[in-house]
Amino acid sequence: MTLKTGAALALCLLSVACAAGLFQANAPVPKPTVVMSPVEAGHEGSEIVGTVLDAPADKPAAEAVIVLQCTCLQGTRETMTNAEGRFAFRALPPGSYTLQVLYGQSDGSKIITLGVGVQAKVSFPIDKDLHFERVIT
Repeated sequence: MTLKTGAALALCLLSVACAAGLFQANAPVPKPTVVMSPVEAGHEGSEIVGTVLDAPADKPAAEAVIVLQCTCLQGTRETMTNAEGRFAFRALPPGSYTLQVLYGQSDGSKIITLGVGVQAKVSFPIDKDLHFERVIT
């Protein structure tokens, strides 16, 4: 086997291994979690509150765009996370919501079903460097 043939074979094997997912640049990002509890006294309707974390750094993701969609709403609602990575949507009617997080090059989603007087606390880890990541759970 010549050097040229050996190099071509090694490159081919490396390409196959990468395509098969044997090599990954980053560890997988944990899935978003949701904890349901009753809404605090004095709040009307249901609410979705949470934190977006920059997964590799395990730090708050400031200025992530959060989009909330539901057929129970007239249009979509949007907000941005604060410096601590926190966001909130209050006074929501019951329904099945899609919570979308846009951060850096990533795009993740979580479906949340709210009943009456419920608060959904969301922890949403996301890697801003993963290009067009689509997490639907």
